[in-house]
Amino acid sequence: MRYIKLIFIVFLISSILAGCSDFSKAISGIDHQAQKAASALSSDALNARTIKLEYKNESFSIDELFTTILRDIFWEYEKNNESQILIIKGTWKKGLFGDYEFTDEQISNLQNGKVTVKLEIFNGQVQTEKTVVQMTLDDLLIIDESGEKAQVELYEAFFLQ
Repeated sequence: MRYIKLIFIVFLISSILAGCSDFSKAISGIDHQAQKAASALSSDALNARTIKLEYKNESFSIDELFTTILRDIFWEYEKNNESQILIIKGTWKKGLFGDYEFTDEQISNLQNGKVTVKLEIFNGQVQTEKTVVQMTLDDLLIIDESGEKAQVELYEAFFLQ
């Protein structure tokens, strides 16, 4: 009987410690997301979002571009040596990727499409060749564009709104 109690106590303590490990991983993940959100609100990040872009003789900021063409926007910011990296995550909005000529059925599914855009900024200028635009739907990558083609797609969507 004494061994059963000892085994039960060891099992109970092991279970509690295993739970603590999962709990600490969860807390670590929350902290990491909070740090990314805080960096997106830093003065450097906010300044990067005000950088002016020019297309078809029109001028608009990075912030104006993405608040117009995406829904549910989440900003991330990283400083990498001399360059700045803005990662913009949002939900697809009608008009974006218009060249793909989606059917009405596809468009209704795309309302849940997750768009991620990565911009690299050097000396106050967006580096066109390093622009990356991706869209996933149900964890499946359906659009993966980069460079000038990706940037033009974003700008065209801005003018359609």
